[in-house]
Amino acid sequence: MKRKNTRFLKAIGIAAATVAVCVTPVIADEVSDLENEKNKIESEVNSLEAQLTEILTDIDKMEEKAAKLGDDIDQGKDDLEAAEEKQAGQYADMKLRVQYMYENNESNVADIFLSSESFTDALNKTEYVQRIYEYDRSELEELDKTTKEIQSINAKLESDLAELEKQQEEALAKQDELDKLIESKQSEVSDLDQRIAKVQEEIARKAAEEEARRLAELERQAAEEAQSGGDNGTSQNTGSGNNNPSGNNTGNTSSGSVNQSSSGQARSGNNNNQTQKKSGNNNNNNQQPAPSSSGKGSSIVSTAYNYIGVPYVYGGSSPRGFDCSGLVQYVYRQNGISLPRTSGSQAGVGRGVSLSNAQPGDIVCYPGHVAIYIGGGKVIHAPYPGRRVEVANANMMRITTVRRVV
Repeated sequence: MKRKNTRFLKAIGIAAATVAVCVTPVIADEVSDLENEKNKIESEVNSLEAQLTEILTDIDKMEEKAAKLGDDIDQGKDDLEAAEEKQAGQYADMKLRVQYMYENNESNVADIFLSSESFTDALNKTEYVQRIYEYDRSELEELDKTTKEIQSINAKLESDLAELEKQQEEALAKQDELDKLIESKQSEVSDLDQRIAKVQEEIARKAAEEEARRLAELERQAAEEAQSGGDNGTSQNTGSGNNNPSGNNTGNTSSGSVNQSSSGQARSGNNNNQTQKKSGNNNNNNQQPAPSSSGKGSSIVSTAYNYIGVPYVYGGSSPRGFDCSGLVQYVYRQNGISLPRTSGSQAGVGRGVSLSNAQPGDIVCYPGHVAIYIGGGKVIHAPYPGRRVEVANANMMRITTVRRVV
């Protein structure tokens, strides 16, 4: 009878284990499918990020080229002003000479001959007047030619700059599209992570339940076998009067006490570990970022305020007109600090800080844009064509980083 019961109980245990083995792979397959889907999306994200890196590199190159064109245009404007000023001066000098000759009766050939003392004197005066005339004419023609050449060069530079600006606007639009797509894909990955975690929790829960059932079955088997052995022992020992059930009870009670004590120690250990973890987190939260030097930052902000109202000029880096990175570079240079010219390069200077810890004078960086933090959640920046340097909210766009240089 005992052997039959044992076989029956073993069969139950095997059946329970079989159920666990059958249920777990089904859930595990779901995890595998989710992880495959996650890997596929992450691969897409990597490809999109590679495209984004390429576009950002192109934008940075365009910005560098625009800065060079802007500098050439500024120089061309200076050259044109100088040429026009020289042309105006030459014209004024010519008028003075004509007036002098007129007042001295040297305005025409007849007057020259009538006022001359001899034929040789008349020829000399005529030759003198002709030379002055030729000189003035030559100078004015040369200056006019130079002025027109400068105007033509400036027109070409401005045309090239306008075409470059168009290309950069298209690149920035593509960058924005990729940013949104990457953000959407990353959101899908995050959702898959949550789903995978839930399925894994379900697997762990079912495994724990099956394990609990298995242990309960083993305990029941042990109890029945012990009971069966006890009954046989009682029958065999009835004649001798040697009946001592208390021995078994004492052993079980002692074993239970040990188990309870061990369990209590384990729980106590877990509580201690949790307390230590909480204590460690509190210590991390108490750490404060290093402060920046506010004196230089205030000077940078004060300088930036001087250029509020200056028009936005693509590729501009002077008070004639600024683009975003041109303004930041110029303001910093006025304070004795050299910065790279493009917004992409400026996003890598200094050290990064969070917006909550930003100090006046820090550089706030956005996708394809930069600004100067002035405090109170505000920045000064050169926005875009048609606008002027202005004060704006620091959160006007998605912030990629905040850089502290001073």
